[in-house]
Amino acid sequence: MIATKNLKELSFPDKCSLMEELWESMTPNENQLTVPKWHQDLLDQRENLLQQEKARFISWTLAKKQIKEFLA
Repeated sequence: MIATKNLKELSFPDKCSLMEELWESMTPNENQLTVPKWHQDLLDQRENLLQQEKARFISWTLAKKQIKEFLA
């Protein structure tokens, strides 16, 4: 097992790779995962907004740009 202090020493790309490996190791058991009620409620709200055409999707490229501008 990797110690938390060792995680801090990993590069960003290594952390991303580790995250992907962890996620992939969980996917065979995804049917055992439960969505917390607060999260399901939020997803339902967003779905309703989409159906009412009060929300829309944007491209991942635009989303990243907006996030970077917000954080700048």
